Amino acid sequence: MGFNQHTRGVWVNQLIYNIHLLTGKISIPGCGPFSLTGQPSACGTAREVGSFPHRLPADLVVTNPKHREIAERIWKLPKGTVSEKVGLHTIAQDRAMNDGQMNVLWQMCNNNMQAGPNINQERLPGWRKEGNFVIVSDPYPTVSALSADLILPTAMWVEKEGAYGNAERRTQFWRQQVKAPGEAKSDLWQLMEFAKYFTTDEMWTEDLLAQMPEYRGKTLYEVLFKKWSSR
Repeated sequence: MGFNQHTRGVWVNQLIYNIHLLTGKISIPGCGPFSLTGQPSACGTAREVGSFPHRLPADLVVTNPKHREIAERIWKLPKGTVSEKVGLHTIAQDRAMNDGQMNVLWQMCNNNMQAGPNINQERLPGWRKEGNFVIVSDPYPTVSALSADLILPTAMWVEKEGAYGNAERRTQFWRQQVKAPGEAKSDLWQLMEFAKYFTTDEMWTEDLLAQMPEYRGKTLYEVLFKKWSSR
């Protein structure tokens, strides 16, 4: 992962491919570049589960109406809950923080203030802009955490359940092995607690509520998480 987490990650990966081409060490048995793409566990806990702004789990995408319908049916949500609009990717988020379109950023599972691109030009000015608020969930005082307005202590991998992608593209799940120290909590616990502060009446349109009136007045935690925990 070292090359991809470099501030010039694209450039250095292209260099690796070019060296293989120049030496003829490509497309033959035992030879060829192999890039561990993306940031932490992009394969396994990002692409496959739909963490990216344009994707849904299992390689479905938000721009496809049939894919949205499948996701809504499985999650037992009203038709139209999943927006067809693609969200902001990382670089677009930085620019939105800079120009005032976005004022709050919550970063998990990454250290973008050190490992991401365009740090000095776009990310740092947005994080430091007056009126913006940045939260970072992390077990360690990373550069991102030290740059944030609020740090949420986060459990490490054996201190919580989760999944990650292996080099051979297999997703592996593990269960919590030990308790996290102090007040550290898992990323999922933090998201679920946050979801308890918003109700469907506040977040959903009347059309969505009319389709499933049983969800009226319920918190997003009850709709998105609690109903599955009892299964």
